[in-house]
Amino acid sequence: MNSEHDIRVRLVYGMIFFGLLFSCIIARLFYIQILDQDFYANLGKKQHHIEVDMQSRRGAVLDRHGREMLFNHEHLSAFIIPKECCDNTKFMRFLKNRYPSTFHRIEKNPDGQFAWLKRDIKPHEVARIKRLGFDNGLIHFIKEPSRLTACAASSAVLGATDVDNKGISGIELLYDRQLKGSPAQYQLARDARSQGLVFDRTLIDVGQPGETIALTIDKNLQAIVCDELARSMKKFKAEQGCALVMDPDTGDILSMVNLPDTDKNSHNIIVNDCFELGSVMKVFTALAALDEKVVTIDELIDCEGKGTTLKGFAVENLSTLGILSFSDVIAKSSNVGTAKIALRLGSKLYDHLVRLGFGSHTGITYPGERSGTVFHPSKWSNSSPIAMSFGYEVMASMLQLGKALCIVANGGYEVKPRLVLDSTPHEKGEQLYRDEVIEDLKKILENLGSRRPVDGMRTMGKTGTARVLKDGVYSKKDHRYAYCGCIEKDGYRRVIVTFSSGIKNNADLLSWQIEGPLFQSIGNRMVAYDRLRGALRV
Repeated sequence: MNSEHDIRVRLVYGMIFFGLLFSCIIARLFYIQILDQDFYANLGKKQHHIEVDMQSRRGAVLDRHGREMLFNHEHLSAFIIPKECCDNTKFMRFLKNRYPSTFHRIEKNPDGQFAWLKRDIKPHEVARIKRLGFDNGLIHFIKEPSRLTACAASSAVLGATDVDNKGISGIELLYDRQLKGSPAQYQLARDARSQGLVFDRTLIDVGQPGETIALTIDKNLQAIVCDELARSMKKFKAEQGCALVMDPDTGDILSMVNLPDTDKNSHNIIVNDCFELGSVMKVFTALAALDEKVVTIDELIDCEGKGTTLKGFAVENLSTLGILSFSDVIAKSSNVGTAKIALRLGSKLYDHLVRLGFGSHTGITYPGERSGTVFHPSKWSNSSPIAMSFGYEVMASMLQLGKALCIVANGGYEVKPRLVLDSTPHEKGEQLYRDEVIEDLKKILENLGSRRPVDGMRTMGKTGTARVLKDGVYSKKDHRYAYCGCIEKDGYRRVIVTFSSGIKNNADLLSWQIEGPLFQSIGNRMVAYDRLRGALRV
């Protein structure tokens, strides 16, 4: 009887136990599936998906005729999921040896969901990863956007982007906000059966594509100028060179070439560097003297043979020169004759150099633009106006030189260099110099320019050969060579500035031998191109 009772009691307790156990399971399932379903749904989603932000397609950069100068392409990048690989001894040893920065990031956060192995990974690195078998679930690959230059010798102007496709120099930096747009968001799907290997990329948020920027550059002319500059540099074994072409009426920069040029080159000699330019500055000494009426183009000036002493300062001519008209003083580049006229100008030389834009920014709004230096007369020595008259004690950029010559070429009107097209209608600037003064100066420059004529054009120009200052002494072997010139016919006007440096073992070479032919070849090919496209009447 007692035995029968005990069995019943045990049966009741057993039923109560299993009933409670079943109730707990039901309650737990209710909690998981009903009350806390969002948490577990997200957990499951995280196990099979990763969400990453990537830069949207950057805006196009076009030339003045709508041709693409930069284009978007994709490069391969590699990433890992730390929590999936930190227990793999062989793989972690590989990371430590080949990618130490990634290894240390994983050490600090072993449970992470995402870590870049390397952005823009190179083909030989991908081949090594596949050879070791690490592409099967440990290292994943994805394509990311990046930029390539589609225009000859334009990297220094267009600039570059970093690994995140963010502008870091040039136009890419200056207009980064407009070009980059807003990031797109992607979901990377992972196949659990293949140990986390990425097999798909789904766009979640398209982001905002970047805006289009149109430059004043002519892509075809850029290629022409690049070709001629490269040819000249090869001939004379120059280390560095640049060439600038401008429309003097609008200030539009039609070509801006810097060599050597690479995709990652961010140094724009024309805007970012300043030099003592030598005799090209005699153009503006002459302009100031004519405007101040301290000389006429026909006045005879004694150039004192090989040289003389002025204000206690020794001044030399390149060759023996006698009595010359002021026009020939500039054409034959007499330092003595130019210095004598500069002494008549005195501090007014400073006023005119500043009026022409030397010593200040040009208004182009470009990263790293240098303002150069023109010392105020209060800081002059007795020799300052003499040295400044033929291009020393004045630090100037090629762009400043181009802007100043544009003022001469366009009839004496203020002009601001422009690299980006906009919808603002062009307005003529203030007239800084009278018509007759400009015409007299053009006659002087034509005297020299006719030696390097451009087909069918009125050709004007001036050379400059400047010694390089080394350890406080001007070198007799190292020079910088420059040419500034302009051409015109029937309303068509162009300014061309060229520059070369680093020409070794050629101490006897002068600018008219190096930069003169370069100016002429660029001018002839540009005129032929503009005639072909109808911008210039035959």
